[in-house]
Amino acid sequence: MRPPTRTSDKLVVISAVALLFQQKVNDDYLAGFWRQDIIPEVMWHTNIIMMPTENHDDEYIAPSWSWASVASSIGFLDMDDFKACSQILDVQITPSTMNRLGDVANGYIRLYGSVT
Repeated sequence: MRPPTRTSDKLVVISAVALLFQQKVNDDYLAGFWRQDIIPEVMWHTNIIMMPTENHDDEYIAPSWSWASVASSIGFLDMDDFKACSQILDVQITPSTMNRLGDVANGYIRLYGSVT
């Protein structure tokens, strides 16, 4: 798969694939994450050091907790090193188009707990 031409197209590009998976896994797709796996999935990091002034475009792309919000490659932390003691209190995504799995207008996640 070719990378999207614009950084803001990430979620749109993968939305068709997400739709196919959503039908199989019967789960909510939230700005690049599946609701049932969201706690380990938000344990991502960029693969490059980003200075605060090196932010992506001023255009809103996704919530800051989503990998789609950054214009760099990402990796995931090894969950064997962590014990998640958290629960999801609430997570909301507002799509910016009729494609509920594509562009995001805004979103938030509320968690309770800690990671040790």
